[in-house]
Amino acid sequence: MNRYWKIVVLSFAGVVVGSSSALFAEPPKGDAKADGNSELVPWVRKATKDLPKNRTGGNPAQKGIAGTDASLFFVAPKTTGLTAREWPDVYWYISHPSKRVTFTLLRADQRNKTLLRLEIKDVQPGFHKIDLAREAKAHNVPPLEANVAGAGNNDGPPLRALYRMALKGEEPKLLATAYIARVKAPPGTEGSSDYGLQIRNELWYDAVDSLADQLSTPAGAKKDAPRKQFSALLQAEDVLRSDVSETANDDVKRAARSEEDKVIGKLSVPDPIDLQSDKWEAKSVPDPIDLN
Repeated sequence: MNRYWKIVVLSFAGVVVGSSSALFAEPPKGDAKADGNSELVPWVRKATKDLPKNRTGGNPAQKGIAGTDASLFFVAPKTTGLTAREWPDVYWYISHPSKRVTFTLLRADQRNKTLLRLEIKDVQPGFHKIDLAREAKAHNVPPLEANVAGAGNNDGPPLRALYRMALKGEEPKLLATAYIARVKAPPGTEGSSDYGLQIRNELWYDAVDSLADQLSTPAGAKKDAPRKQFSALLQAEDVLRSDVSETANDDVKRAARSEEDKVIGKLSVPDPIDLQSDKWEAKSVPDPIDLN
């Protein structure tokens, strides 16, 4: 484990969550509904604002590995993303073809115990979806353990059930990681595809799934609101931007932002998102997640 991950894991030892009311937010009139024809809902952190940044991804040049312009990202917030589902669909993005990508799910609060490891070969660039419910059922993995409430004030129980996801690409070598936690479903969100309500309750993975479902169909892609809403989420959390040092030169900084600009441009036109149809295979051979 490198120095960065030592810091991240230790920082979560003291993370606490607030009362369940911190997440229960009803959408005011005029917000985005499942029909995708209403106003944008801003992504504003309340319950999760004090969590430490733990998402990584982008271009491996920032990790000491040079020689590629490719990048790899989870469609995840900078800090732990929340879901109210036993298993949400998880989305990720890769900018270039890769010979192989490995997905690993770990129990972060149990010394990074590996729960699931899968791999796909000959990966094509674009957005991809991991159907975690299907994969978990196929490999007998129990549902995500739910926390009593979402993150927020310091007067609630600890955020004990915490999971870490990792994507590791080969040829070129790429790495992306993100955290996920399950919380109690707020009223009206269980089984709902109302991304406005999900956003207001900071259910990142549920909202992204609801938006992707619409944007991957010709009829849904023609609706302006979900396309703008998806773009707004990507931009609010710098999802497709590689992290660069403040001291990096201007060319490096511009390159770190180019992928997001390209994707946002594609989302501005009424075309369906091409979600890749992946065939995952179980991978039983342990290997390190961190790239040296």
